[in-house]
Amino acid sequence: MALTESFTTRRLSVSLLTEEAMRALCAENAGKTYGDAYEEIRAAAEAHPAERAWYAAWQVCAKREPDKALGYLACKGPAVNGVVELRVCIPSGRERDKTVSEAIRGMLQWAFREKDVVAAEVCADYYNDDLQEILKRSGFKRYNKHGGLVETGELLWFRTQKPNPGYMGTGFIIGVIAGAIIGKLVGMSSFLTVIGLAIGVFTGVFMDNREKRRREKLLNGEA
Repeated sequence: MALTESFTTRRLSVSLLTEEAMRALCAENAGKTYGDAYEEIRAAAEAHPAERAWYAAWQVCAKREPDKALGYLACKGPAVNGVVELRVCIPSGRERDKTVSEAIRGMLQWAFREKDVVAAEVCADYYNDDLQEILKRSGFKRYNKHGGLVETGELLWFRTQKPNPGYMGTGFIIGVIAGAIIGKLVGMSSFLTVIGLAIGVFTGVFMDNREKRRREKLLNGEA
């Protein structure tokens, strides 16, 4: 699937920065809070031009103010063993918590469109309580990637999984409809509706389990 270079949420517009805009962002923020992070993101994006969407910064703007950046998001490259790591460079503060959470959820939806992306990670500074709370509200949970703390910088790791595709529900609906239609045609509506229901549920469960095994293999590096 071709990667898009922009997406929107209910209140936000998020778009991939060009190389020129990325350099300007680095120059503007040199020596500031996110200066080093932006420079690292720029260097990674220029080193991987064919995969810029997975490395460059994404600008987050309110739809009502499309020319005013609220902050930036980025990935640290394509998924490794089914997991993509996100970077959050958006000042939080109480008035922006909902904005940050909405931007993160939008970025997750963008990444999860890729079949082989089944989970996402974000690391937060041990003392950054605001970001930790935002990540929890965005569906992330703490987990021990390196024994809980990274030795340098004391970073806490959070992970969230791609939502279950819900094949069982789809199979249930298709089975009922197919059984009802065929049953009506041959005059055995009730009987074939039940048969269609059973086949649909069985097929859905089978597909759900197959997808679960595929994701487990990806996460375990076995795919």
